[in-house]
Amino acid sequence: MTISPPTPPPTAPTSPIPPAGHGYGQRDCVINVGTDPEKDGYNGADSEDTFNQKLKKCLPKLPHIPKPWRKEDGREKHIACIDDHPKGYPKLAAFMNSSDNFLMCRRFAFLHSRVLLHRQDELAEMEKALMSMDDEDQESESDQLALESRRRDDQREEPSRKSLMTKIDNKLKDYDDLITRIRRNVVIPRPLDRDYGSLYKWIDDIKPLCREESKFIKYPDDIIALAEKQEGGWFDGVLEDTLGIFPRRFTRASSSPSPATTISPTSSSN
Repeated sequence: MTISPPTPPPTAPTSPIPPAGHGYGQRDCVINVGTDPEKDGYNGADSEDTFNQKLKKCLPKLPHIPKPWRKEDGREKHIACIDDHPKGYPKLAAFMNSSDNFLMCRRFAFLHSRVLLHRQDELAEMEKALMSMDDEDQESESDQLALESRRRDDQREEPSRKSLMTKIDNKLKDYDDLITRIRRNVVIPRPLDRDYGSLYKWIDDIKPLCREESKFIKYPDDIIALAEKQEGGWFDGVLEDTLGIFPRRFTRASSSPSPATTISPTSSSN
């Protein structure tokens, strides 16, 4: 007698099982999505509200995790939704501030290289002038003593070498500072593809800025992450992948009024 393996129930979960000890107080959640409006609950003008209600029920209650720089400082706190800010730079800043993963900007690697080459050639010119001055003094027996004694060189009627050395020193300070800044800049990592894609799609959908000033996000190879890379939890990944298959009217309705917090110049949020 052959025993067939048990058939799993039709409502068996297909989402990844969260690791033990995730501490998020997970709730069991099943959102039926299909083509039957009556069965799936998407009926007419109430479809978006119904979807949001179902989505809200399955969202876990996350613990309070304050950001490292948001410490108690005595200022009044308030929580503001992203949509509470006017469209433009305020709304974009609020969205980027809603998650450390969205804190990203351009590296301007090309400009760093141009400035570096410019400063480098300025020093090359000064180096050539100093060597030419040394060669001229070497050809004269009286001026040769200026090469052997700095004090004698400074006592000349026109201490041009002293003046040139001061200019070289100042230029080297700027050059060394530039090198240090570039070294710090090049080691800053790029954002995760998921985080960059989320910010790109939000800007492309909401269009908070004019077209010309929105082009900064279209340089993926030049974008850097200002916070440490953090892979989203299993729930975040599944939720983002799930929302990606829904029509834009649903994803926009569910993500636009998200309770993301932001900081105003005179206040801080949780």
